Amino acid sequence: MLLKLRTILILLMATTVISLGTGLSIWSLWASTSAAREAGISSASQQAVSGVLAIEHVLGERESMISSLSEMIAQGASSRDAFAMFEKFWKNFKRNFSNHGSLKYSSESGFGVIAHRDSALEVVTPQADGTFVARNVETGQARVVGDLRKESWYHSARQSDGIGYSELGPTLCPIDGRWRRCVTIHKRVADMDGKPNGAIGLEITMDWYRQYLMEAMNRSAFPTRSFGVERKADGTYNLIADTGEETAVLDRSAEGPAAGFVDATTHGRGVIAEAVKAMPSTQHDFESKAPIHKRITSGKDGFLATYMVPFPGRPPNWMICFLMDEADLFRESRQNLLWNMCAVAIGLVIAIAATMWISVKAVRPIEKVTVLAGKLERLEVDETAHSKSSFIREVDDLRRAIASAGVGLKSFLKYVPQEVLKGYMSSGEDAHTGGMLRKVTVAFIDIRDYSSVSEKLEPMRLVNHLNGFLEEVCCAVTNRKGTIDKFIGDSVMAFWNAPEAVDRHEGEACAAMLDCLDRIAMVSSTWNANGLPLWEPCIGIHTGDVIVGNIGSSTRLNYTIIGDSVNLASRIEGLNRVYGTRALISEATLANAGSRFLTRPIDLVAVKGKTVPVPVHELLGWKDHSPENLRALAAATATAHALLVNRNYGEARRAYEAILSHHPDDTVARVMAKRCAEFEKSPPPADWSGVHRLKTK
Repeated sequence: MLLKLRTILILLMATTVISLGTGLSIWSLWASTSAAREAGISSASQQAVSGVLAIEHVLGERESMISSLSEMIAQGASSRDAFAMFEKFWKNFKRNFSNHGSLKYSSESGFGVIAHRDSALEVVTPQADGTFVARNVETGQARVVGDLRKESWYHSARQSDGIGYSELGPTLCPIDGRWRRCVTIHKRVADMDGKPNGAIGLEITMDWYRQYLMEAMNRSAFPTRSFGVERKADGTYNLIADTGEETAVLDRSAEGPAAGFVDATTHGRGVIAEAVKAMPSTQHDFESKAPIHKRITSGKDGFLATYMVPFPGRPPNWMICFLMDEADLFRESRQNLLWNMCAVAIGLVIAIAATMWISVKAVRPIEKVTVLAGKLERLEVDETAHSKSSFIREVDDLRRAIASAGVGLKSFLKYVPQEVLKGYMSSGEDAHTGGMLRKVTVAFIDIRDYSSVSEKLEPMRLVNHLNGFLEEVCCAVTNRKGTIDKFIGDSVMAFWNAPEAVDRHEGEACAAMLDCLDRIAMVSSTWNANGLPLWEPCIGIHTGDVIVGNIGSSTRLNYTIIGDSVNLASRIEGLNRVYGTRALISEATLANAGSRFLTRPIDLVAVKGKTVPVPVHELLGWKDHSPENLRALAAATATAHALLVNRNYGEARRAYEAILSHHPDDTVARVMAKRCAEFEKSPPPADWSGVHRLKTK
């Protein structure tokens, strides 16, 4: 018999809530007055710690971001990319943090940047007449601003070594013309030699402060009121937030630059004022990390006041206070002790029996389904298909849905790199367009003379034969930590070192291509026995910087790489048809591939569409496992190539012809011998750099 999960959960929740609620209440009531006070102190301490941690988290993240930006500016201060780094930082900052007014940066020369929450970046430049103009980088609109170097936060930042804070004060927002109470986090910027090079200031509006106090206060089992103050340099206390009044009340005087101060000792003329007067005020108190508890009175009422400092021993000089009415602590404990004890005793017996039975029947199947869901999240899709059915209808439906999702996800993983999907599933972020600069090794694998060979096969037979070739290529790439980017007709594009970092990715790419050649050679006998033509792969490998990420639109994305290095790898692959080779690699790849591979220099080539020449080498095999004649070929080619580079054309020609005497089918030697002969008849100019420029792809 299948039971509805809803019925089981209702019974389980009702029994558990009634029993635990009654049990917890009777336990706290039985403790009576002394226990209630201890519970109140404990609750207030938890609130204070929770509130402090929340405030520290908010400001700590912003301090970290300010420090990161300071380092970015210091490292890029002399480069043309300094502004681009600032703009990228600001976009990321706005996406992750909402409680701030503006971000300002000024260099020693007066050049700066201003970024507001609801507008694009503004570049501040000094004018010849001594004024300063801020220009919007998107609209081009300009406005006159003051010299950022004359603002108080800038002077404070220049005089301190680390993160600093200004006192709470009003700031006029240029976007909507409103005055807001803000605190400014500032930090000095130094160049790479440690010399001051400006300052950064982040203005944070204080709207969030009351919200965080409310959230901390709501965790208490007792009615609570909380507030926060700032101790100013003159010894007065500025009220930051009060959960008993809306923030707008505190900002009622925010109409001009003189606004922003609310005297905490007179605010409300009641319990808040008394709590501020009793507030710990010594420097030692502001350096204490533990909550400080005091009993205060306001009229005839007594209160438990808990004080705590968010940033002990350093700015900002803030303190929060949680107030708990003693009448609320003791009222219910004295009235309901006897009745609650009886109810809890009965409910506890029932709850234990019911919970044990329900847990065995209901929780265990749910846990199994949860395990399946976790495997699906980790992309262990093969294991989700093998699960036992449950007697709970909804759980069994969910199990089958997870199994079906696993089948679909398994198919989907054949279209995208598994590491990319794992990253999105673990982070919970939505995929969006964007990319990052990264050094990768790119490989193109094509079939030589594919068109002439393929036209001899029927379409379906051709497709099956081509898929067999692509299967061997893909296995060789993925076994060596590579990522398959795309299939372009009969060719494959792959890359290494993205999305996951790969150590010595140049060597992994070369090893993968040698594996690919071996795998194709092994299956060639089977193809020949079945009357299928033999595919001869052509490979091109290059290492360089590319943009890797999601390319496309908001509705359709493709994880890929783009850049000049990709095009160059494709051109290198095409050179195999010129030199009769199978696998060509660039100098950039060979330089970091290691000494495991046997290669020979081919040419210094400027491919079509490129002006910068690229040294190209042939990847012959593994150095330790290659036959002696192949090693001799590599050494002889290196000697002949060196003679050509040194303009000894006659000796170079004879060296290449000597190679042909032992390897008559070596197209490289034939092509280069012919070129040397042409140079003997008509030597290139004296300033010739040895570059061979191709006019075709």
